[in-house]
Amino acid sequence: MTIRSIISASCGGAWVAAAILCAPLASGSPERARDLIRQGNEAYKAGDHTSALTRYTDAENADPASLEAVFNQACALYRLGKIDEAESAFRRVDAGIGRPDLAPSARYNLGRAVFDHAVEQSAQDPKKGVEALTQAANLFRGVLDQEPTDADAARNLELTRQRIQQLRDEIKKREEQQKQMQKMLDQLKKLQQQQQQEAQENQQQQDQQQQQQQNEQQQQQNQGQSQGQGQGQSQGQEGSQQQQQQQQQQQQSKDQQRLNDQTEALRQQLKANDQQQQQQNTPEPSPREKAEQSLDEAREKQDQAQQDLQQNRPQDAAQKQQEAADKLKEAVESLSDQSEPSDQQPDENQEEQQQAEQQPQQQEQQQQQEAQQQAQESQQPSEQVSPEQKTIDRLLEKERKLREWREARAKALQRQRPVEKDW
Repeated sequence: MTIRSIISASCGGAWVAAAILCAPLASGSPERARDLIRQGNEAYKAGDHTSALTRYTDAENADPASLEAVFNQACALYRLGKIDEAESAFRRVDAGIGRPDLAPSARYNLGRAVFDHAVEQSAQDPKKGVEALTQAANLFRGVLDQEPTDADAARNLELTRQRIQQLRDEIKKREEQQKQMQKMLDQLKKLQQQQQQEAQENQQQQDQQQQQQQNEQQQQQNQGQSQGQGQGQSQGQEGSQQQQQQQQQQQQSKDQQRLNDQTEALRQQLKANDQQQQQQNTPEPSPREKAEQSLDEAREKQDQAQQDLQQNRPQDAAQKQQEAADKLKEAVESLSDQSEPSDQQPDENQEEQQQAEQQPQQQEQQQQQEAQQQAQESQQPSEQVSPEQKTIDRLLEKERKLREWREARAKALQRQRPVEKDW
């Protein structure tokens, strides 16, 4: 995708590879302006775009009505990487009066400048990139409205449309990933609450058992040296309590194993989701990586808690469960930083544009089939057409159908407007 460049000061009027035109007489000091444009063109062709810009600016000062000077300024600004200033200058030429022959070229170059700006924007914000690329597509389409056989404009329009579709696919993919991340975050919050509750219940049971043991020891001390039947009853109660504690620990072990399995499933899901996304190389770990690390540490604490419960160390298990809950909370906080709410708004023009692009497809396919059938039936040899020319012809034909569809749709909408009646 190239731009159509400077305008020549030699009155030939023909577009060449660099799209050079002449500077005709105008108000102000046209001869001086024409000479400055010629000097600027020499510097431009030599690659000295800074000097060329200075000459073109002086030419505009010498003849403020010279749109050629403004056009060449825009080209030099574009080559210098000053895209915003180039856009502004191309817009001035496109809106200028007196040189309608310059408008298509200015609009073409403006489309290219907007395209470059859009590509830069899309890296940070795909939605803004789509909006800017849509502007570029409209500019290239405007060129074709004035010059329907402009192959470069048709090719650039098609490239811009492809880029827009790529960005829309990327936005859709990001939205799907955002939904998956939010779902994982909700599951992780629920899991953290369950782990916290498990730790608290285990700790409460240990506190109750410890308090109960202290009470029993106090009662034995108060009873003094009483033995016999009372001692047998006390031993029976202790056996029943131990059996009850064992049942509680077994249930806690099952509950903890369930939490372990859920945490491991989330950890694997997060890692799989992370592998699908291209991470930026930054010295600091990303929120997603921090969440993964916290989940790894939480799983380690959960396994230790499971072992303590199986080895009848409930007090140690309660501590490890609390540490696991804390690590899960850290993972929730990290993942919350990664999963920011999306402010993506629906593209109101997307459906209309896609409809406009898809509407002529059936007609195009039908015509292609008819053309192939006619070619097979024809006995006369046909001239060979290059693949590039076929592509150009296809793009121009596609744009012609789209233009006809837009015109027909505009007429239909105009007929549907309500008529005001004076009763």
